[in-house]
Order: sequence, then structure tokens, then C-alpha cells
Amino acid sequence: MKILSSITLILCLLIPLPVEATSKKGAEGALTDTTITLKESFEYAIEAERELSGLYIDISTHFKMEHPFTPIHKDKESHIQQLIPYATKYMIKLPPPTGKVELPSTESKAYMVGIQKEKAQIAMYNKFITNPTIPADVKGIYTILRNKSIRHLSIFQKKQKELNRTDE
Repeated sequence: MKILSSITLILCLLIPLPVEATSKKGAEGALTDTTITLKESFEYAIEAERELSGLYIDISTHFKMEHPFTPIHKDKESHIQQLIPYATKYMIKLPPPTGKVELPSTESKAYMVGIQKEKAQIAMYNKFITNPTIPADVKGIYTILRNKSIRHLSIFQKKQKELNRTDE
């Protein structure tokens, strides 16, 4: 019995068991990653833009709120299209689309989620823009996309304030 236990212990130490990857994606992943390569920056950016595109169209449909979610969803789709030529230039394969994001329970929470997600995207793009390993032309598109996220943030903040005034 002792021999069997010893053999089992040795095998457990020598044979690596598969470990499920729990890597974060999109802006959340980028903000926790300490060393981001050019390839990873594209992956995070595409994931973040896809996440918000899907979230915003789902919110628009669920709450029947055309404005501002549908136009911002269209912007997010445009952002993805703007990233593709740079990914092609640097021979970076784009990640596959990921699953859906959980919908907020109320209109007010939908605006709060929009505010939170846009802030995270702005921080993500700022991190990429200050990364010395990212080429200047890619920093240029990241700057454009960051500035658009700043605009989206201000729209959501304005709508949230309007909603809060009507609740009073």
C-alpha cells in the first residue's frame, strides 16, 4: 500500500494536470495585464469593442431605447472595422467573438453600465497609447477610438443625469 501511495504521489508531481484558463478579456483584461504586446493590445481592443457593441444593441432592444444605445452600437461596429487594417498590416489574427454580456435590470443601470464600460475603454486605450512597444500608427488609431469613447461617456453621463432628474 505504501508503494502504491508513493507511486501515486510521484505521478501527481510529474504529470501536469490541465488547468482551465481564466484570462480576462477586453478592457478588463487589458487593465489587469502588466505586459501588453502589440498582438495582445489588438485582441483586447477588439474584444472590448465587440463586447460593447453586443451589449448596447441588446440594451436598445430589451429596453426599447433607440437613443443613445443604437448609434453607439454602430460606432462600436465602426471601431472594429477601423482596427482591422492595422491588424492586417501587423499580421495579427483577430480573436473570435465571445459570449453575451449580462443585461442590466433597469434603464438607470443600463446607463451606469455604459458609463463604467466607457471609462474602462478609455483607461485601456490610454494604457495602449503610453505603451512604448506599440507603433505610432497604431497609437494613432487607439487615440481616435479613445476620443470616441470619451464622447460616448459624456453622452451616457448626460442621459443618466436626465433620467435622475425625471425620477425626483
